[in-house]
Amino acid sequence: MMDDSEWFVEPAPQAGCSIGLKIRRRLDAAESSFQKIEILETEDFGKLMVIDGCIMLTERDHFIYHEMLVHPALWTHPDPAHVVIVGGGDGGTLTETVRHPRVQEVIQVEIDRAVTELSLRHFPEFAPATSDPRVQLVFEDAIRWIERAPEASIDVLLIDSTDPIGPAEGLFEKQFYEICRRRLRPDGILALQSESPFLYPHLVRGIHEKL
Repeated sequence: MMDDSEWFVEPAPQAGCSIGLKIRRRLDAAESSFQKIEILETEDFGKLMVIDGCIMLTERDHFIYHEMLVHPALWTHPDPAHVVIVGGGDGGTLTETVRHPRVQEVIQVEIDRAVTELSLRHFPEFAPATSDPRVQLVFEDAIRWIERAPEASIDVLLIDSTDPIGPAEGLFEKQFYEICRRRLRPDGILALQSESPFLYPHLVRGIHEKL
């Protein structure tokens, strides 16, 4: 949310704190069938993407999240030829994935095309990855896509989802994780966005129990 002094503030009431960024101006916004997406220009963190009132990324520090989601899994797997990204519409996870020469195919399944369109407009550093010949962009409900995918067909599955509310809620359910396990090859690896253990420990515990 924005307050009168033009700060964007995301409350974390369970942790008794908030995250705030001082805003210079609003750059863009879209309300899709799934969620509200905003692009804001901050004083110190560059451009900021917000979805349904939650911080998704900033230009200054997005690398911390994207690199840690992608590289440990892809360097650990002996042959990460076939990679699937669930979500990740901003393109940051895709950008890090295509840095790996052993990757032969990347399928990104994002439910909301508007996220990708706004990201390509305002975060051009992510754009080259979308035209990589190894990349296929699919705009569809990832749960339905994973249900139809062949068994034992994925080497690395990266779940780069929003928070477990709204369109992403089903991506945090035990049933979805069980389907993902069957879609992975015997040496397959799953890495997922699992919230902050400092701000949302109850969500982290819930994810761990369902895995």
